[in-house]
Amino acid sequence: MAPEIYEGATNLVLVVVPLQTKGGVEIRCKKCRKTLATPRFVLEHEQDAQGRARGQACGHVFVEPLGWMREELEKGALEGRLCCPNSKCGAAVGRYSWRGFRCSCGGWVTPGFSLQKGRTGGGGGGGGGGARGKGG
Repeated sequence: MAPEIYEGATNLVLVVVPLQTKGGVEIRCKKCRKTLATPRFVLEHEQDAQGRARGQACGHVFVEPLGWMREELEKGALEGRLCCPNSKCGAAVGRYSWRGFRCSCGGWVTPGFSLQKGRTGGGGGGGGGGARGKGG
């Protein structure tokens, strides 16, 4: 089943920037290959000046809150871990924070729903440094 937006997040103000991805690569769990997000749900973010000066690549792909995150998000915590929605897998694939957090490239995203490139496969060009994810 393709990812869908989490309907409980109706009070969010998000700016979605269309991405230029090669062939519309899906972001998948590195362990079980379950699709976590498609390019249409990936959000761009800006790398800060220090990150650009260091040549620091993004270690995260920021996405809109998606339906498979519902159970975790409805716990009401301000931040937490995101685990693969495949019940047979459950691998940690990212994290979220309603307060936001800084990407490894220096960009700040609020609220932040991040899939870690080291724990996911596929592409996604999450912005800033823009290196492709591993394993895809």
